[in-house]
Amino acid sequence: MIQCAIAGLGRWGRSLVEAAQRGGRLKITDAVEPDVERARDFCAARDLAIAESLEGVLANPAIEAVLLATPHSQHLAQVIAAASAGKHVFCEKPLALCHECSAYGRGLPLRRCSAGSGAQPSLLALTAGPAKDCW
Repeated sequence: MIQCAIAGLGRWGRSLVEAAQRGGRLKITDAVEPDVERARDFCAARDLAIAESLEGVLANPAIEAVLLATPHSQHLAQVIAAASAGKHVFCEKPLALCHECSAYGRGLPLRRCSAGSGAQPSLLALTAGPAKDCW
């Protein structure tokens, strides 16, 4: 079972937590939510540790992956931070909101990627983290 944290406990984040608990493949142990008071009862009922910032969760070696359910404007920086910390990342679209704030526009490393069977060949992908995996 993959030990996960979730960032964002709005409607979508709470739905992801519920789905993960039913699925049996992910164990969400930590939640990052700036509005701690609003999330306190939800986290207590699901035995989730709660934090106000992503940095502490990323520093925790027990956390293997991070699910992002945050505003779109935060995705790019959060994906880069999580990947750089060696965490697997689930980030539903979009990664960036405009070309200027995309990885290419910020001068971050991009490479061509074939992600396996059924994937579009030659996708531009952000490469980050120790393994330089395709994102």
